[in-house]
Amino acid sequence: MNAAFSGELRLLLEELCCELCRLRHVAEDHVAPGDVATLREVKLVTPGAFADIVVTRPGRPAYFVEIKYGLSLEETIRSIGRKYAINHRPTCNQLVVVVHNLNPAVLKERLRHCVCPSLEIEIWDEPRLLADIKRYYGMEITGLAEANMAMLHRSILQADWRRLFDEDYYEVLASALLWHFNTWTLKRLRDDLHLPPAEMFQPGTYPDIAIVMGDISSFSAYVRDTPDKRVVQQVLTAFYSQSRHAVHQYGGMFYQFVGDEVIGLFGFPDRKAGYVEDAVNCAKALLDIGASTSEHWERRIDRVQDKHGLHAGIAIGELGLLPLRPFARSHIGFIGDSLNVSARLMADAGPGEIVVSNAFYHSLQEELQAEFVENQPLVARNVGTLRSWRRLAEH
Repeated sequence: MNAAFSGELRLLLEELCCELCRLRHVAEDHVAPGDVATLREVKLVTPGAFADIVVTRPGRPAYFVEIKYGLSLEETIRSIGRKYAINHRPTCNQLVVVVHNLNPAVLKERLRHCVCPSLEIEIWDEPRLLADIKRYYGMEITGLAEANMAMLHRSILQADWRRLFDEDYYEVLASALLWHFNTWTLKRLRDDLHLPPAEMFQPGTYPDIAIVMGDISSFSAYVRDTPDKRVVQQVLTAFYSQSRHAVHQYGGMFYQFVGDEVIGLFGFPDRKAGYVEDAVNCAKALLDIGASTSEHWERRIDRVQDKHGLHAGIAIGELGLLPLRPFARSHIGFIGDSLNVSARLMADAGPGEIVVSNAFYHSLQEELQAEFVENQPLVARNVGTLRSWRRLAEH
């Protein structure tokens, strides 16, 4: 297994395990899919340590999931011991470790000596994953080998489509919708708005859309100081996978990546209750992902970087949706002044900070407003002078 594929496989397993956990709790705990939260790259107390996945569900303790697939026994023990010698979250009572070709009983016994006693340990090996894939996606494969990955990915898309719509699987539209939204947001839109798939992206004007933008601090310096361009590819692919997941997890529409910049929209096509708070919580999750990205990237290069993490901007306003091709609803774009405002606010934010527009700030509940302090007026290129609020970086 080559290094590049190992990285992609690990990311696919992260995405897959998030959905397998969700589907298991829907089936066994009888909860709504949207009530199961799966966050990736969650910052822990130990400096430079991040949980791969944290799963929360109603009325039950949360738990950690660590993807150690492909690591040796000793590598797995070192990594898990560094992260979980203490329990970073009192609400979590379990640690799931996903491995390949390791003896579960031996691993569990070894981990018991280095993992906090308050965490129950569960080992998921390849047979367990393959059984869950068959159970929840109806697909039987012989193993998680490179040759099976494209087929697995397509089968998952088809299974998700069947959960949502009675219509025939149309790959172009299905791929677009499931790229921009997660399955459970699409299900809500179908149920609440009675929208068939071809009408999810209706050209028109949409008011009060919250735009979350975030990008990696000192990205150009990281790229300049990375002689091995495979490292750039691997780090950015992880960032893309994890940040898109964060937008989806909080019920937003992932719009696009622009270089190292991620853009998510909240309140489209409908403004469900709490969507502005979802936008802030998404931005906070992006800060953790950005910190993790910098941490992993800097371990792979010689030069110490001056800035770390991600900075984010949020604005709210009217956006216009238009097709990028005539009568094509799978390729769409947005225009609006609030996109420019969000970009200027993001540029003003320092590493680990979130800067929001005044209108967005006043749409928040008081509890979240208390996390922000008012900025000096910001002169923004091609926009004007902006009143804004800043959430300072946590140290």
